[in-house]
Amino acid sequence: MHAPIRIPLLVALVLGAVGCDFTRAPTALEVDGPTLGVHAVMEAGAPAVDVLVTWTRVVAGADAPVTEPALGASVRLIRGTDTLAAGALPSGASSCALPPFGDDGQELRAGCYRVNLPGGVLPQERYGLLVDVAGRAVTGAATVPASPVVDAPFAGDTLWVGATGPDPSTSDAVTVAWAPAGGRYMELSFGSATSACEVYIQKPGEDVGQAWLEVQDAVTATVAPYALACGQDAPDVVPAYLYVAAFDTAYARYARDRARGGNSVPAERASPGLVGAVGVFGGAATVGVPLFLRAR
Repeated sequence: MHAPIRIPLLVALVLGAVGCDFTRAPTALEVDGPTLGVHAVMEAGAPAVDVLVTWTRVVAGADAPVTEPALGASVRLIRGTDTLAAGALPSGASSCALPPFGDDGQELRAGCYRVNLPGGVLPQERYGLLVDVAGRAVTGAATVPASPVVDAPFAGDTLWVGATGPDPSTSDAVTVAWAPAGGRYMELSFGSATSACEVYIQKPGEDVGQAWLEVQDAVTATVAPYALACGQDAPDVVPAYLYVAAFDTAYARYARDRARGGNSVPAERASPGLVGAVGVFGGAATVGVPLFLRAR
């Protein structure tokens, strides 16, 4: 492995059942030999952890390396004195990998291993990861951050969302304040509680919105909802959430590299939280404040 090699980003992981997705795409290395990838993000409060284990290989005649599920892997999670073994995904469970690998990530489903955790993923707890496959051993370590405690806005608040296009109007700005969550890297986003609507987030005064907003080394941020879109028969009031997420050091580095590096990250930064594979082993904690959004 050489430092100048860049890592193309391939698929997206699904965070625990939190109603939002702060995760970034797993990585696979452009090398001549098979490259092992391991990706897992532990979400505080989730009942289980899904671990995606893959091989990326160079295939003659292919335009790009091919990523395949790693079959027969032994995956174990360590919490305190307990070692918990992973099993296959239950029948009917969603794949832990999303497109572009097919419409629903089924091509990599066989590489998804699920560890059920009694009591769920605990905040402020340190976890270890052990993966063995085809004679290769991978280890990981991460501490799940504490869940953010949001002081403002209040649950049930209503925010007006400005119009975009040729006759724009201003959205309500709100200063979000939270207690320190054991991590320096936070992300904020708005999410509609109904699948019929979409909404983004922006810094007041900016002309564009984005899926999430990064905040570092701070406990407040002033934000506004942006571009509420519900299609036809839009309701007057849309139930929504303001999500505040905290990441541990490993996942924060991974997320920053993904956000700032476009579609690639340097090889020497391709394994935060892991030894023996590219990917990431990290922790996250998310809280959602229920709000209402109204279009101006």
